[in-house]
Amino acid sequence: MDTINKLSKHAEQINSPIRFIGVPKTIDHDLDITDHTPGFGSAAKYIGTSMKEIIRDSFCLEYPHGLVTIVEIMGRNAGWLTGSAVLSKGEDCEGPDLIYLPEITFDIQNFKERIEKLLKEKREAVAFAAGKCLFYYFLFIGSIFASFLKKRSSSFCYW
Repeated sequence: MDTINKLSKHAEQINSPIRFIGVPKTIDHDLDITDHTPGFGSAAKYIGTSMKEIIRDSFCLEYPHGLVTIVEIMGRNAGWLTGSAVLSKGEDCEGPDLIYLPEITFDIQNFKERIEKLLKEKREAVAFAAGKCLFYYFLFIGSIFASFLKKRSSSFCYW
């Protein structure tokens, strides 16, 4: 929108009859008072398709004590893209086990407990989280947490 603003101001300065209108585009789908933002639909479809592949791959992998897959999806303040991971659910895919959105405070203890519970019920768990949820936990201590989770649940974990 910065470019449109500059063009508009320049047109005013030179008394040009040309008027400029900006259309915001963001795949985050986080603009106030908009129903749809250009770019979000194709990004959501891509995430749904990609997540289906990740889920199906994790279902096919064999580890004796389970598998934990944690996928970080872009989303600092809006969880629309992370939420679109649910599009992976269908006849050929169960969909995500856990989805964490940035609008809700991330509780690492609750996360650990839910993963452990899932691994008692099935051999793999797939969690999707917005970048804001995982930033503080995994950017700096990702390997430590994965090691902790592995020790606690005897599972293979990658991120």
